[in-house]
Amino acid sequence: MWLPERASRRGLLECIVGAVAFPAAILLWRAAGRQYLDKAASMPLFWTGAALLAVFGVVVFDVARRREYPWLLAILAVALPFFDPSQMPDHGSRTRIVFGIRDLMLVAATVVFVAQSVRSGDELERRIHLSALGWSYTIAVVLLLIQAVAADVLPPLRATWVVSLLLVGWVAAWFATSLRYQQ
Repeated sequence: MWLPERASRRGLLECIVGAVAFPAAILLWRAAGRQYLDKAASMPLFWTGAALLAVFGVVVFDVARRREYPWLLAILAVALPFFDPSQMPDHGSRTRIVFGIRDLMLVAATVVFVAQSVRSGDELERRIHLSALGWSYTIAVVLLLIQAVAADVLPPLRATWVVSLLLVGWVAAWFATSLRYQQ
């Protein structure tokens, strides 16, 4: 017993590879950036990170080519916390506006992708996705309420963490709902 045709075992394996490769590449690049004056120490980190990022790109392209949207959402949920535009150096207001437009286009493309992935399935798949969305929003609201109550002892909340939490909740609820409908 396995999930619908939009989620193969190969896609799951590629999702795991992508979920490991992307954070490792970003962390290696950050380490290389901290040691940029020492070329002998930073270049192996840089090229290893570039190779892992290339593996990530191939994996994401392969999953997207087969239109396995749930695994793409899982990869996005892992990669999103590493997207941190607040670490960008300040080069003036014009640069901030350009990067703000870029971020807005990224969010718009994500919303279009999610809407397209929900609409492209049959009636049962749409029902599974909508049920999963309902569960993910419920889980996110409960966790946000807990964070609001315990805000003094918890680290400050970032928007990328919230969106990543929503996507992880969606993928987990989609997985559970798919298994339930198969029985």
